[in-house]
Amino acid sequence: MFLLLLLLILFTAQLPATIFFAYALSALYLAARAKNIFVDRLHLNIFGGFTAISTLPALTFNHGITPVFYLLLTPILLLLAVNFSAKPLDHVLKVLKYVTWIFITLILALAAANWDQAEPLGSILPWTSTNGLPSYLIVVQIAYSIAFYLFSGRLPLISSLATFFISLIGLGRGSIIIAGLITIFSFTANAVCEKKTTASFSARIFSKIIFAPLAFCLTYYWADISEQADLWIEASKFSAGVVDEHRSAIISDYIGKLDLLSSAIGADYSGTVINTHYGGNPHNSYIRLHSFYGAASVAAIFLPLVLILIAPVRRSHRAVVFTLIGCVLLRAYSEPILFPSTLDFFYFLYFAMFFSYGEKYGVGNGLQRPHCD
Repeated sequence: MFLLLLLLILFTAQLPATIFFAYALSALYLAARAKNIFVDRLHLNIFGGFTAISTLPALTFNHGITPVFYLLLTPILLLLAVNFSAKPLDHVLKVLKYVTWIFITLILALAAANWDQAEPLGSILPWTSTNGLPSYLIVVQIAYSIAFYLFSGRLPLISSLATFFISLIGLGRGSIIIAGLITIFSFTANAVCEKKTTASFSARIFSKIIFAPLAFCLTYYWADISEQADLWIEASKFSAGVVDEHRSAIISDYIGKLDLLSSAIGADYSGTVINTHYGGNPHNSYIRLHSFYGAASVAAIFLPLVLILIAPVRRSHRAVVFTLIGCVLLRAYSEPILFPSTLDFFYFLYFAMFFSYGEKYGVGNGLQRPHCD
């Protein structure tokens, strides 16, 4: 648990030294447990293929040695995720639960300490984007949701609501939309759950206890709520509309400079607004991935999703995990949170958990069903 939490905190700091230390710490952990680490040949072949198609674009040095750095160190995160998923599911769930809630608590505490600022989350780490913390939390929340679902056949509600609330504080459109989708999907998926277990019954009672007075308050105080909502929208990035014209310009500029060769192996950011206006930050995980490693690497990111769709697991269970991962991929469209980054550990973990537990044991076969999250 402490290793995962430390990796998350080190990445959140968004400093070159802390990011490097996150990889170094992971490598030291794997080295210390080398005798207990099992590497499946299939995983080796998959990652070997990804490395092969990514090596040539990385050696163009469009972005200096950074792509080479990530190419050499990302296998560490894959090994860490695969070996973590090899532990009992109840242990994996417990670790992810603690990591998620500690991270939520830290964010809320720091936001409270900066509540008098115009952007409470943006004031925590002034050199990072205000969208950063909610985006990182979404990545972790999805890992927790998948583990929770594989264990109990349901999705966690309270942590999803907390993630949505933190996204509201962050004022970023992308995080609010994705966190809202996760929350709505979690409630919907639980509502249509076929298994009427004691846990799901408790969840339904909990929902009624929470939402009955909430509905009354919404009705009684609607005028005041509407006024406050208007003020919040004006303060948030929704005031500029749902579509971000700046990110649209980034995508348009990057795609516009590609020719046949650079479409295959990636390109640098010269001559685009990424370089002239945004300090080399493309604000898009897929543009960064393509510019580092080319088109084949972008396609490789989505290949595991295809494997989920054809896995010998019940259709509804595949749909739940596919949708949750899809939420993260949507968030990555407007924020460079993955591909490559330290948070790739969680992306690898999504699939490692699904294929470790979903196929072998089915869904909802945990030794104990958690009544809440």
